[in-house]
Amino acid sequence: MEAEKSRCERCILPRSYPGLSFDERGVCELCTAHKPRRYLGEEALKEKVQSILREHKSRNATYDCIVGFSGGRDSTYLLYCLRKILGLRVLAYCAQHTFVPPVAEGNIRRVSEALGVDVQIERHAYLQNCIRHFMLSWIHRPSAALVTTLCTGCRFGIFRGLYAAARAQNIPVVIVGGTPLERARYKTNLLRANPRSRGTLSLAAGYVCQIAKNVRLISKPSCVVMQIDEYRYSQGRRMFRKHMELIGPFYRYLHWIEADVNRTIKEQLCWQCDGRSTKTWKTDCEIAPLKSYMYRAMLGFNDDDDHLSWLVRDGQITREEALDRLRKDREVPMEAVKSALARLDIDYADFEEALSRAALQ
Repeated sequence: MEAEKSRCERCILPRSYPGLSFDERGVCELCTAHKPRRYLGEEALKEKVQSILREHKSRNATYDCIVGFSGGRDSTYLLYCLRKILGLRVLAYCAQHTFVPPVAEGNIRRVSEALGVDVQIERHAYLQNCIRHFMLSWIHRPSAALVTTLCTGCRFGIFRGLYAAARAQNIPVVIVGGTPLERARYKTNLLRANPRSRGTLSLAAGYVCQIAKNVRLISKPSCVVMQIDEYRYSQGRRMFRKHMELIGPFYRYLHWIEADVNRTIKEQLCWQCDGRSTKTWKTDCEIAPLKSYMYRAMLGFNDDDDHLSWLVRDGQITREEALDRLRKDREVPMEAVKSALARLDIDYADFEEALSRAALQ
């Protein structure tokens, strides 16, 4: 009960959430400022795609768009919407690092076959080349702000690959499956010099401070270069602007409703989630459970609290339902955590000792 009182009175974000203020009623600023989104709908999205295609007369005649596809929940549902509802001719692009779990690979195969979609798979080692370095740097001086560095190379692989594939195939429409209900801003707030600021300078200054505390972060030049490249490519619209257009349908056109998404992909596409958990998201990477465990251990919350809070604000579930789901799914499967550490050749005892040191800071 005490834990519930330390959370926002409308959603379930904790009062310890970095960079977040609460009013005198105990309501967080995200809930206070929240306004329901207005979505333009399926026909508007189809017309948007067609208008871009009309502007590029020399484009690829086989595909209308290329879609980032990981085998996860959101990209699977996006592929379904584009193919079955809008009737678009889609090329699915998969940027696969070496930590894709078997369940995701199985979903990629089953979903693409069910939808009759061509898949271009490109395997890369960007994440693999960086993750152990950043994990050892974190163990050297554990900090919640540095957990995000474990994903260095992943986003670069996705955006660089999408950009290159779209140009090579001459496809002017690039579509990605991010949603406005999965914005865990606490990660960048932790890294900023001022958690309440929103500028790039604060983020850069905060990272410089982390380097000053932990010089090991920059001891491997190739990983530093990868971080710079990843930031450059993560500014997606800037990279795609000259040759094509990047569209995120769940931000402007299609209302992402969790119950509909889960039901559709399971019943229509035989999509499967990891049997070690009842959650349907973040099933496309073996590093995700490790990061969730680290955030939970150091902060007392993780992406689950954040995502459930967005569902509450969006009116999809009640605050009580969110708290109930959090209680049921709070524990990260230790089997998944230890498996990820073993893949990184990291001793579990060293990892837990670092978490203990982080708790004393």
